[in-house]
Amino acid sequence: MVDLGFAISDLGIASATLGVALIIFEPVWGFLVNRWGARRIFLLSALLTTLVLLSYAFVRDLTGFVFVRFLSGIFGSAGAVSTRTLVWQAVPRKERAFGIWYTIFAAGGVVGPVIGGLVATQGYVPVFYVASIIAAVAFFLSLSIPTIEQQNTASSGTNLPIQNMDKSERKVLFMTSFLVIVPLFLRTVYLIFVPVFAKESSKLLLGPIEIGMVVAAMGVAGFFAPFIHSELVSKAGVKEVILTGMLLEFGSFLLLPSVNGFPFLCLTAILLGTGEAAISISMMTFLMDKTRLSNRGLAIGVFGAGEDVGILVGPLIVGYLYRDCGAEFSFYLTAMLMLANVILSISLLRKISR
Repeated sequence: MVDLGFAISDLGIASATLGVALIIFEPVWGFLVNRWGARRIFLLSALLTTLVLLSYAFVRDLTGFVFVRFLSGIFGSAGAVSTRTLVWQAVPRKERAFGIWYTIFAAGGVVGPVIGGLVATQGYVPVFYVASIIAAVAFFLSLSIPTIEQQNTASSGTNLPIQNMDKSERKVLFMTSFLVIVPLFLRTVYLIFVPVFAKESSKLLLGPIEIGMVVAAMGVAGFFAPFIHSELVSKAGVKEVILTGMLLEFGSFLLLPSVNGFPFLCLTAILLGTGEAAISISMMTFLMDKTRLSNRGLAIGVFGAGEDVGILVGPLIVGYLYRDCGAEFSFYLTAMLMLANVILSISLLRKISR
């Protein structure tokens, strides 16, 4: 977007559009996964996401970018809900299910930025041509995913889907969905504004390939972290792992304003990637353990909507702060927001059993 001449605040607004679509549609897709099955929803998502990625190559103005971002949120939310549900259904050892999902997710975070950074040296348009080709290959490979039999979990009567949950399920769902907002706030801010900071800061002045490697470092940390987190949960407990992850994210943003080179910036990415993996995997596993089979698709959708709130408000708030107050102040304030979230979480997570 910077290459297209958009202002930094426009970057925040357009990126927040993705969050709006995710918040609206992720619970909807969760309900549809319960009714139609995760495989069907995933294949639909994979096909339409391929077309959306291709359409990015033809965007020339802010209105077009906002529209395509909204479509990305609609179809991306379908993929987020359906893939988590598929992994949960397919993996016998449930405590490892989301570790596996997150590892695969993180692998994309490693490969994508590296390929994108290399292709971006030829301009931003070829990046989306390459991305759409990769997505098309993924769609055709996805056709081989077997259908996993499960009971019909459609809601009955006139109740809203959320009303089919009992009190304890709703309590856990809303608590985890609330606590995950700030971690996704930080992740989104990092992915959107740190590349701009790395390109413009006189202390860094990194090129596209180096910026891609920084983002890839976050993915590498997320790739290996699940293998450690699954053992820590069994030995230390869910609460401790979640709080540790939040503190790592806090440390990442606290260090950002003082970075003075490529290796130091990679360190902040590793801290953030490791912390995010700890939070996401532990919260999702706990939520699924406390939710009945008939409600899991919806629970994943609502939890995802909590993540999406962070994706929405992060670019909006930090976009204007970055423009008016500078990068350093924006990153410090973001770190303080996570510290406040840690303090709040200590109280709320007492309700989570080990």
